[in-house]
Amino acid sequence: FSCILEGLVAALSATFLLFLGLKSADVLLGISREVMQHVYSTAPETLRTWTAKLGQGLNETWSDAVATQGLVLCVVTGSVAALVAMGVFGRRDLHG
Repeated sequence: FSCILEGLVAALSATFLLFLGLKSADVLLGISREVMQHVYSTAPETLRTWTAKLGQGLNETWSDAVATQGLVLCVVTGSVAALVAMGVFGRRDLHG
């Protein structure tokens, strides 16, 4: 919320109200406690799974073939983006 709202007080207030709304969702939103327990337990488990997958990915050995393929893909993507940009901005009347 601090990225969306300008003031510190507004961001903290919005965060507190969201947290209060989620904590009392059974009363305010009519959501059952079982659903909220599932929501609260799913988020940390998902984060743990993502972290484990990231750790496995970073644990892999370095392959020069993958680096070469990535570099080729970057060059192709940059070239296509530059050609599209030149085509779009070349047709515009920027001199008038």
